[in-house]
Amino acid sequence: MRRTGAGRFAVEVGPRLRDRVIALAAGHRRSGTVPVSLSVEARPGRQRWTRTIDGRRVTTTLAWRDGTVVERLGPLALTFAAAPTADGAVLRLERAALARVRLPPRSVPAVTCTTAVGPGGLAVRVEVRSQHGHRILAYGGTLT
Repeated sequence: MRRTGAGRFAVEVGPRLRDRVIALAAGHRRSGTVPVSLSVEARPGRQRWTRTIDGRRVTTTLAWRDGTVVERLGPLALTFAAAPTADGAVLRLERAALARVRLPPRSVPAVTCTTAVGPGGLAVRVEVRSQHGHRILAYGGTLT
């Protein structure tokens, strides 16, 4: 089964080199309003998400385990705590691992993703902050 969506997202990339590197790894080249499309393909025990962000493709796999969502991008594995809301969900990054080696918590940014289903589609808001609260990347919009 395949689901698709598209929309325009407002993107804010922080000014530091580290901010730009993290944003690029997530598929975001620049700040501004950019076109986004998403294709989700269900597979046994997981989903394959292919996002096209301002013409750049990023593919990840997601798996759900005991109240968490594990998203894999190449050798990077991000484990999010998942909490349902009245009309969507909130995901908060709990841990990150590179090539199965857990990264020290102090080196991992705080990531929060909020989704909500509404009359216009699926509203998405993602914010990535350093451990000191500096905004690295933020983006959001609605997929229809």
